[in-house]
Amino acid sequence: MLIAALALSLLVQDPSEAAIDCAQALTTLDMNTCAAADLQAAEQRMQTYFDRVLLTVGQDAEAPEAAAAIRAELVAAQAAWQAYVEADCGAVYTYWQSGTIRVLMALGCKLDLTQERTRHLWRSYLQPMDDSEPILPEPLPIPSVMAAPADEDAPQG
Repeated sequence: MLIAALALSLLVQDPSEAAIDCAQALTTLDMNTCAAADLQAAEQRMQTYFDRVLLTVGQDAEAPEAAAAIRAELVAAQAAWQAYVEADCGAVYTYWQSGTIRVLMALGCKLDLTQERTRHLWRSYLQPMDDSEPILPEPLPIPSVMAAPADEDAPQG
């Protein structure tokens, strides 16, 4: 919960401030703001995929009772997943609490887990087992301020 409050506070900025170029973010505050925006985008995408899963499961079930049971299980699983994310990323925040990087590390944790959950939802419920088109496109990773820039001098192999 603390991490969510910190992320939200980073997204609510003074409108007079100039937009941040996240590709060039150098200060901790700018990196935190960019990471919070990345997380917000990932959470919105995950919600889109989750909503579609609930809709799809309702259409696929042969019996309305079965569809309702599956949807209830999915809603319970999503709530359990959200509790896991808060606990796991709260631990990351606590681990890094003595440094200014604590918020960035916790936001990175939430971003990673959110993207993994979105991919899991897609793979398990929205990607057909045959060669037909998936119900929603494969969720590709959201580029993050946490991503290390490519080292142009590194050997390619």
